[in-house]
Amino acid sequence: MTGGNPPIIRAVLMATYQLACQACRRQYQPGPALFLTGLIMLGVRPLYLEELSFQLSMGASIGIIYLLPFLTITPQPNLVAKLDFLHRQLNESATRSGFKFISDAFYCTLAAQLVITPILFLHGLPVSAVALIANPTLLWLVPIMTISGLGLMLGAILVKVGGGFGWLVLLPIPGILSGLISLFLGLLSFWGRWEAGLLTLPQSWVLALIWWGLLIAWLWWRSRR
Repeated sequence: MTGGNPPIIRAVLMATYQLACQACRRQYQPGPALFLTGLIMLGVRPLYLEELSFQLSMGASIGIIYLLPFLTITPQPNLVAKLDFLHRQLNESATRSGFKFISDAFYCTLAAQLVITPILFLHGLPVSAVALIANPTLLWLVPIMTISGLGLMLGAILVKVGGGFGWLVLLPIPGILSGLISLFLGLLSFWGRWEAGLLTLPQSWVLALIWWGLLIAWLWWRSRR
C-alpha cells in the first residue's frame, strides 16, 4: 500500500525485529536492530545506499537511537527502547502528559536533525529550523491516523466475512479519519509556507565530517559524564 520506499522497509524490518524479541522474551536493542536492517536492505539491493530517502531514514534513526538519550538533562541509555508516544501513566495529569509528548517530539526531531543536516547539505538541500516546532504539532496525529486506518481495514474485513449490520459501527470512522488527515495536511501546508528558517551550507565533505566528528566528540564527552 505504501509503495515499499526505503524508510518504510526499514521501519517494517525494525518493527519485526522488535516483535520477535518480545515473542522470544528477549530485550530489544534498537542499535543492533538498525545495523541488521541496514545490512539486509543493502544485501538485497546495494543501490539503496545512493538513495536520499535511505540515507535520511538511517541517519535520523541513528540520531534518535544514539543521540536522543543524551540530549535530556539526565542521560538515559535505554530511553529509545522504552519510548512510546502513546504511553501515558495513569497518575499523570493531562497537562503533564501533553507537555511530555511535546518534549519527546521536540527532542526526537532535534536528535534526527543534528545527524541528517550534513546529508541535506551534501545534496544541496536546505535545512529548516521550523521543523523543530512543526514536528511536535504533527507527530501526535500520526499514531491516531495509523490506528484508525488499521482499525477501519480490519473492521471492514470482519464485517464482510461475518455479514449482518456490523458496518453500522464503522460508519463514523471514515469521517473521523478524513478529518484527521485534513487537519494533518492543513498543518503541514501551514508550516511549509514558513521560509524564514531555511538554511543552506556549501556542499562540502570536509564540513560534513567536521560536523559528525563534533557530534561524536560531544556524545563521548556526555557519556563519560
